[in-house]
Amino acid sequence: MKKISVIIPVYNAEQTLAQTVESIKNQTYSNWEIILVNDGSPDSSLQLCKQLAQACEKIRVIDKPNGGVVSAYKKGIENVAGELISFCDADDTYAPDFLERAVKILDEKDCDFVTFACTLTEGSESHIEKNAAPEGFYDKTRIQKEILPHCLFNDFIAGSYYKVHVYRWNKVYKKALIDRFVNQLDEKCFQIEDNVFTSLAILNAESFYVDNTSVYNYVIRPQSITTVCSENLIDKYTYSLTKLKELCDKNLSEYNPRQFQLLAWENYRIAFRKIARGAGFKTAKAALKKIRESGYIASVKSGEIKLLKNYLFYYLYHLKLDFLLYLCFKLL
Repeated sequence: MKKISVIIPVYNAEQTLAQTVESIKNQTYSNWEIILVNDGSPDSSLQLCKQLAQACEKIRVIDKPNGGVVSAYKKGIENVAGELISFCDADDTYAPDFLERAVKILDEKDCDFVTFACTLTEGSESHIEKNAAPEGFYDKTRIQKEILPHCLFNDFIAGSYYKVHVYRWNKVYKKALIDRFVNQLDEKCFQIEDNVFTSLAILNAESFYVDNTSVYNYVIRPQSITTVCSENLIDKYTYSLTKLKELCDKNLSEYNPRQFQLLAWENYRIAFRKIARGAGFKTAKAALKKIRESGYIASVKSGEIKLLKNYLFYYLYHLKLDFLLYLCFKLL
């Protein structure tokens, strides 16, 4: 029975971590370990990690200075005992059969990773997000034909942005796969870092399997790292986008040279929406200036962006009606 190492980066998770850990302890698959990586939390998360480890010998704790989520899960990867690896955010939960289902597929298909659907919950609203790629086995030939042309971006329709969801945590991987690219993971990526991880996983995989059963419960919280607004939010997005552009130029442009620009468009739109809703016009105007200076979305055409929210951003952005753009995204 193969051991699965479940890596949980922990930062200010004192209110949610116990529930997350309990969902893993309740798995129908029994050969697992949990690695809790406390990333310099200023709250009582470290004490809670230690308590959870004292109560269960299959839980280990690593404490490190704050360095961001990539540095946290890389530290976890360095210390795994399992031949399989999965991840979980410290405020999410696994469905009871997640690990058992994953091991069964990995054994039967002998693939490098398996990706699942997930349930996204915000307040009282929940919905299932499936991979846009059809269920089934993807060998190297099928990956190159069907996945790599849409590796960074697939479609502007919600839930179909990517052929394979970029989330790091709705998958189980062979450690041997992650070992192939772990040194390419940049600890300075603080936004859309999962795009980098999953793109590298796909590029380095000989095969993978898509199972669109929802086995992961992702909770969107107002102050999560993916929703909070900061003064340097655009800088963080631009840094990660630069890494993705390098990845695209080297490995993906031959399959679809437009996928990076469309990825950049969607992520800058999302980032600006966060800024407009959480900051003043001065910050928003500075953000728009930085987006324009990047040059990453200058070539995107109106016919490529499809949705009304994108047309609104497109025309006001290109007309440089910054205050009107700010007001629209703040109020709508």
